[in-house]
Amino acid sequence: KEFDHTPFKSQRFIKAGVVSFKPKRGVIEAAVGDTIVMEMEINRLRQNTDGSFDTSVDILEQAPSSAWAFIQPDGLVTTKNIRYTYIVSTPSVSWLNLVLYDDVVMRYQLKVRANNVVLVYR
Repeated sequence: KEFDHTPFKSQRFIKAGVVSFKPKRGVIEAAVGDTIVMEMEINRLRQNTDGSFDTSVDILEQAPSSAWAFIQPDGLVTTKNIRYTYIVSTPSVSWLNLVLYDDVVMRYQLKVRANNVVLVYR
């Protein structure tokens, strides 16, 4: 239920200086073959993100589950507006982890539908 309102935000979310993100809700519904576009705006470029953090989300060093997708920004991060694209290729992925500067910043829950209904997130 918690993802109905907003995606999960790690402590790295604050260190990255995220000021806005889309979609606003934490659950994304899509079908295999759909393209999901997520956006994030940060208030500063590359900052030192070292320091205390939540080790429960420091999962890039652990063996990832097949239910987790780790999504890098589309291209180099040279502006404060960052775009992420994910093409749903399998129904087994249920978590979309947005990575910034090698850290998971946010996590969306992905619910894969059987049909190809078009949904627009704002």
